[in-house]
Amino acid sequence: AASFCSLKLPRLHTPSLQLFYRSTYQSYKETFMKYQFYLEQKLYPDHVLARILSDTDAKPLHYKDGYRAEGENYTVLVIGFETEEIAKNYIVAMRNCFLIG
Repeated sequence: AASFCSLKLPRLHTPSLQLFYRSTYQSYKETFMKYQFYLEQKLYPDHVLARILSDTDAKPLHYKDGYRAEGENYTVLVIGFETEEIAKNYIVAMRNCFLIG
């Protein structure tokens, strides 16, 4: 007969553990996941304005992958990419998106 061991795992639905795992992953991303290019998207209700920034241009703006901020009538969302070409391909796939800069 087969025997099975039982491993007790922490319950992930507790708020303290969720916060721990979320903050640990965020810390990992900030430490190890650096990108060469960042896509800044200004999401308006009816269109998106986007521009591709190099790592050097994104630093003064404190942009990093996953950055999000609210403007007066738009939301800024930043996504990191390894190459400019990948960022451009991402923009091409979006509807009502205009590349500026």
